Amino acid sequence: MRPFARSLLPLLAALAPVLAESRALPAAPDRPRDADAAEGSCALSVSARVVPYVRLESVRQDAELEVTSAEIARGYVEVWPAARLSVRTNSVEGYFVNFELHGGVIRRAEVFGLAREASLEPGRGRVRRVPAEIPRDSLDLGFRFHLAPDTRPGVYPWPVSISLSALDGEPSGP
Repeated sequence: MRPFARSLLPLLAALAPVLAESRALPAAPDRPRDADAAEGSCALSVSARVVPYVRLESVRQDAELEVTSAEIARGYVEVWPAARLSVRTNSVEGYFVNFELHGGVIRRAEVFGLAREASLEPGRGRVRRVPAEIPRDSLDLGFRFHLAPDTRPGVYPWPVSISLSALDGEPSGP
């Protein structure tokens, strides 16, 4: 029996006495019947909508971005792997990986490790992901950060925030 169907058993067990009491169903064998109770039957239709969910656990994610003189001369910093994320979902249609790229020294970024490459501008962006397996999925993400012209060598706060959202749900962060 599927987990969802199994979860309906307590509901059906709770409804059975109510329906029997209303004489829509025959009484249970251990209960006396009223002599004037009418025989009858009833159809009970149960439907449910399974709300898609997605949960994110950050297994590993860089906290800082180190920029060297050589990377400034090249124009970008490449970090691979930068984030390892564990995902739980019930949606076979997938979920959104939401990115927020904080500007500053970063002009734009490319994301690697999704089904397709993604390019981000400062602000928010998202990519739809269909998991390889349900209920677990994992992401190993890398980034190429294209540097602003006035960037200086140093250590900067990590420039990307990542969250997930179900296809029709609210964002879910780490």
